[in-house]
Amino acid sequence: MKTKAILLSLLLCIGIWGCNDKEAEKKEDIHKKGGSCEYNIIKGKSKILSIFTPEKGRGGKYVKFHFTPNKETKYLYPNIKDTTLLVVNGQREISEEFINKHNIVVGKIFKCNREEITEGTCSPVIFRFPEFKK
Repeated sequence: MKTKAILLSLLLCIGIWGCNDKEAEKKEDIHKKGGSCEYNIIKGKSKILSIFTPEKGRGGKYVKFHFTPNKETKYLYPNIKDTTLLVVNGQREISEEFINKHNIVVGKIFKCNREEITEGTCSPVIFRFPEFKK
C-alpha cells in the first residue's frame, strides 16, 4: 500500500513538473518573437541631400539622403522610399560630433545597404552605412 502511494505521488509530481516545464517553454517563445530577423541586403550608395536643424529639435541635425542600388532591384517593400532621414542609434537627430567625425556634407556619397526583412517581426527596411561603424 505504501509503495502504491509513493508511486502515485511520484507520478503526480512528474506530471506537475512536466506541465510547468511546458508553461515555461511557452513563456520563452513569447520573448523570442521579434528577436531574430533575417534581411535581404541590397548594396548601393547614398548621397547626402541636406543637413538641417529640426524645428522642434534637441540640439542635433537631420541628415537627409537618397539611396541608389548598385543594380536594378525589385523591392519587397516598394512603399518605403529611398529618400529618407539618417538614423543613428535609433535617433533621427544626429550630433554635430558624429557629422564631423564622418565628414558628412551635402553632396557626399557613402556606401550604403538597404536591408529588407524576409523573416521575423523587426523593422521592414533598414539603411546601413558600413563607414559609420562605431
